[in-house]
Amino acid sequence: MNDRLSAQPFRLDEDGLCHQLTSVVSPRMRDLLRISMEIYVADRLTKRNCDAEFDGPSRIMPPLTVRVSDPDFWNSPVVKSLIQRAINFVTDDSWEFRFEYQRALPRQQFLLIPPPTEHTLVCLYSGGLDSAAGLANRLCDWSGDVLAVTAQHQAGQARLVREQQLPRLRKRFGDRVTSVMVRTTLRNPPAMNQQELTQRGRSFLFAALGGAVAFETGIDSVEVYENGVGIINLPPMTGMLVGGRATKSAHPEFFRRMADLVSTVADRPIEFVLPFLSKTKAQLVELLAADATLTEVALSSVSCVHYPRRVKGQRKQCGVCPGCIGRRQALISAGVEEPAEKYAFDIFGDKTVVDTIPSDNLDHLKATIIQVKSLSCVDFDRPLPMSVQTHLAGVLESTEDRRPSIQVLQQYRREWLPLIEAGLKSGRHWARWHGPIPSSSSRSVA
Repeated sequence: MNDRLSAQPFRLDEDGLCHQLTSVVSPRMRDLLRISMEIYVADRLTKRNCDAEFDGPSRIMPPLTVRVSDPDFWNSPVVKSLIQRAINFVTDDSWEFRFEYQRALPRQQFLLIPPPTEHTLVCLYSGGLDSAAGLANRLCDWSGDVLAVTAQHQAGQARLVREQQLPRLRKRFGDRVTSVMVRTTLRNPPAMNQQELTQRGRSFLFAALGGAVAFETGIDSVEVYENGVGIINLPPMTGMLVGGRATKSAHPEFFRRMADLVSTVADRPIEFVLPFLSKTKAQLVELLAADATLTEVALSSVSCVHYPRRVKGQRKQCGVCPGCIGRRQALISAGVEEPAEKYAFDIFGDKTVVDTIPSDNLDHLKATIIQVKSLSCVDFDRPLPMSVQTHLAGVLESTEDRRPSIQVLQQYRREWLPLIEAGLKSGRHWARWHGPIPSSSSRSVA
């Protein structure tokens, strides 16, 4: 680890995790969490070269030295390769690791409570719309308890999850959800303009934390609540296939690789499960729209990639990043009304409002609308476009049925068409990027 990175201390609240689990985290799982936190810090402090052909290319990361309790285990070629396969994939970078000895922390004793049973599940919970809507949907068909695991990395995230969202879910579904929140922060970080904003390594940290909780509680899987369109994550543009634009935080292959790593560390199988491959975000939100308490859960969620600290003094979600665009489309399609004032830019406002949005802020929306238009070619009655075939081959295993993925992409397009049609009627110029909607393809939007 070079001097610039090693000079940055961080906080990973392992003791807080122990207290929440009322048990001691095993040395190897503590090592895994420390490794994941070191990766997260290095990722944040190593900026991508934005002068390259694509904004945010792949990086060759400086060698990272991590102190662990069992360096022989972590330095073994098999284990080191498992770490590299997972982190190289999710960040689209090249990483190298060295592991040195650090005495394990003294074992502490905690009061024991009845352990989780076979009727307990572990899930990752960020406070975003997918995790909130996903957990609500899951609680409808799950009668047991839930450990909702959050890596607290943002200001206000603890309040959002523990004081707003989970209490409302408990009110609706009973006192079955327990928050397991671990603070993961970089102490005295440099200004945001000196940090790498893509932070793809954060997914590795979240998954490692979920895996550690599953191991320590005797559970053999971790559920990840992402909608099918996000899981497939068909890139709107070719340039989004590489580097910082290659968003793979919910990619099934990433979770397969994390499962291999966590299972090796745990010495027993632990898998990551994506239960909503066949659902769009709007379909997940429909359940929340039918219940006033759950609607409040949806409205309290945050999906913006810039919120809350990347724009100085700005507490609103931006409204134009991929997270905001997907959130607004889902809420509107599901019938959830949301004040436009929550967003810095209102892409669904009237023509005069939309016309004031700087054109550079509409790049993601343009890519989305053009992609929606191209999805008209994704049909069971014709061969899939080669780009879609190739992408699905990388997302799904060779034996998996392609039909649910095709259906969810078709449904996603159907959800967008009435929004585009309404945009054409109201004079929002971005709707012209798609063009006229065939009368048989859309349904009206209020």
